[in-house]
Amino acid sequence: MLNFNEARGWTGRAAVLAAFAAATALAMPGAASAKPPVFNTVYAFNGPTDGSGAFDLTVFLQGYYDENCYLNLPTHYLPALGDPWYFDRYRSHHHYVLATGWDDQCLGQNQNLARIMGAKGIPHNLYIWDSWNSHDWPTWARMMNEYL
Repeated sequence: MLNFNEARGWTGRAAVLAAFAAATALAMPGAASAKPPVFNTVYAFNGPTDGSGAFDLTVFLQGYYDENCYLNLPTHYLPALGDPWYFDRYRSHHHYVLATGWDDQCLGQNQNLARIMGAKGIPHNLYIWDSWNSHDWPTWARMMNEYL
């Protein structure tokens, strides 16, 4: 598990590699659990990259939902976030990369997060790969070579 106290001083490639490794560790649930620290801990990461991330796991919660769920689902809390402190940091220190495939089950979630980030003025790029079976390690390895 990534120790955020150690990661505070990381910048550039090391921070992106740590964020990408955390985001792609377990595909569906792993990716979602990696996003909140990246968004909530803006001092620890500089330019996170995501490969095939799922950002809304409410389908797995079987109706359970509380403040912890809300604060750990970026597609839930980012639309309501209005604190300039966060946005100043998002806009000045970060450029986010969302990468997914045209046939990835997480494509819609990546498009939704990109829409939210665009509406909030958070710098990002959404790349949609044309590879087959894109929600798998061969594509993620190519994404790491491309974006890191």
